[in-house]
Amino acid sequence: EAQAVALELFNVDVNEFGSSTPNDIVAVGGLAVMGASFGTEREIHIVDPLDPEAGSTVVNVNPGVLGSFPYAVTGVGNRAVFGARQGTDTELYVVDPMNPGAGATLVNINAPGSSNPSNIGSVAGFAVLQATNGDTELHVLDPLNPGAGTTEVDINPVGSSNPQMPIEAAGMAVFAAADDGTDVEVHVVDPANPGAGATEIDIRPAGSSVPTELTTVGGLVVLAAFDATDRELHIIDPLNPGAGTTKVDVVAGPGSSSPTDITAVAGLAVFAAGSTLGRELHIVDPTNPGAGATTVDIAEGFHQNSFPEEIAAVSGRA
Repeated sequence: EAQAVALELFNVDVNEFGSSTPNDIVAVGGLAVMGASFGTEREIHIVDPLDPEAGSTVVNVNPGVLGSFPYAVTGVGNRAVFGARQGTDTELYVVDPMNPGAGATLVNINAPGSSNPSNIGSVAGFAVLQATNGDTELHVLDPLNPGAGTTEVDINPVGSSNPQMPIEAAGMAVFAAADDGTDVEVHVVDPANPGAGATEIDIRPAGSSVPTELTTVGGLVVLAAFDATDRELHIIDPLNPGAGTTKVDVVAGPGSSSPTDITAVAGLAVFAAGSTLGRELHIVDPTNPGAGATTVDIAEGFHQNSFPEEIAAVSGRA
């Protein structure tokens, strides 16, 4: 016999005089941390989802008329790391959501001005991010010791590497960045040893490989990139970056399959790509790239396209 289940929705009214417009909501230690407005100020707010009637606790980084406008709120271990404004500078801050009364700790990367931190990723308990201190480079922070500041990894000694959002794979930070020749390639950094620098994986020595869609699949990194001939799927072992990449040529020959929407599903890489059958769904086992890609021909027929996108993993299925 079917039973009805009653669901009760709770409204946490952060700003009783208008809209709080919460954004960048992340889970940290069982609490929800976000940016939100109250009155005329926009600050960090913390909510216990098991006790929503208690409302939110505000961490006032920049008391005043406008607030700090926190952004890029990221959970790193049991800390929230984010960018925010204080006065005229925009810098990195760390908050312990379990102890909001202690306030936010400033990590002043660029003392004379703003470091404008962005692309904050959580990798093996460290915050790995882009920040400006003269040049725009990769920085690594231990959020449990913010007073020690960040360690800069200078990927491009003659300019800025502009590192993009890192992903974690096998405890390493993997990301795209510009080298000293301004080519954009994949780089790997051990956040526990940033002083060792970054290892570049030069997929396209004559230019930029323009790596995108970096996705962790079973401890390996699967991505789309150009090599000397075309744009195909590539696989990297982040613990052995010196070995380079293994290419999976979905379209044999000089043509490109241009993989997109790479998603990890049950240890396999599921993605959209073009082939002689049209743009269809494909599956690759990154531990056995030599087996190639299996095509799922949703729109059956030669050069018919199903254009798969927004692929999600649900209970081991795509």
